[in-house]
Amino acid sequence: MSLTLVISLMPQNGNSEQTSGPAASPAPLAGEHKSQHQRYIDSLPKNVTEFLDNCTDHMVLECAEEVINAILLMGSISDACCTDLVSMGVECHTSLVKLFVNSPLHKANAPTIIANSQRIFDDCTIVDRKCRYGNTQ
Repeated sequence: MSLTLVISLMPQNGNSEQTSGPAASPAPLAGEHKSQHQRYIDSLPKNVTEFLDNCTDHMVLECAEEVINAILLMGSISDACCTDLVSMGVECHTSLVKLFVNSPLHKANAPTIIANSQRIFDDCTIVDRKCRYGNTQ
């Protein structure tokens, strides 16, 4: 999997919990979201994109989708995908989370995304240890 693929999996609708009402501004058009999102992606330093390309190479598409859904929607992750996530490494995971929370589409949800991502990585670390070494507790 590459960074381009990860980026394509990022939901393009921004804050799904946005409230409507007099104080809420109208949602940007899909093309505006994409343009704003693409400008952000294009602005990333080359060393960041190269690192993310390399570190995400091990994870398969289905697992990437599971992880992203778990982070953004509080979904669950299979044991196999937990093992892939942990194999990817905490530095890669943290860098991908930073990519999400700095995206103009997801900044409003940064605290939730960060909390979910920490919970998921911690839980997956436990699952990975159990898969590798058996239940040693």
